Amino acid sequence: MGVGLKPVRKGGPPIWIAGVVDAAVKRAAEIGDAWLITNFAHLKELVPQMKLYRETLAAVGKPFPEDAPITRECYVGPTNARALEECKAALQYKYAAYSSWGLDSQSEGAESFQQPFEDFVKDRFIIGDKAFVKDEIQRYNELLGVNHFLMRVQWPGLPHRNVLSTISALGEIFA
Repeated sequence: MGVGLKPVRKGGPPIWIAGVVDAAVKRAAEIGDAWLITNFAHLKELVPQMKLYRETLAAVGKPFPEDAPITRECYVGPTNARALEECKAALQYKYAAYSSWGLDSQSEGAESFQQPFEDFVKDRFIIGDKAFVKDEIQRYNELLGVNHFLMRVQWPGLPHRNVLSTISALGEIFA
């Protein structure tokens, strides 16, 4: 039995490998087409990991990928304060569930899920008004070299109209 539909791209579709710890970041550089940065990693951890990723790519003779993906929780509201207020309950619920599953069991400091919401989202999620979100996307690009953003805009408990509003605002930011 074979695959009836052949890939358009020579070599097949790109394989993005997600990783949170250094060993996984190195593995992504060694065997993947890109490192997919996860939705909850803090910039404090990502900057040195991106350095490790680039060093590992160089060591195995691979260029930095054309598509450098990152996944972020994202919410766009009328003001920065209102955006945080509108999505707070849904994101707290989601990350409390992650914590109950042990996702942050070894995390501390900036990586810990157990901190005030405003501190938790800073340098981890992209939440604010249109101008702030646009600036944050640019900042992530400059700090990490990422250029392919996968924005997670829907969470349990977030009203559907808010999800659609964020999607629409993201479209307007780069129109």
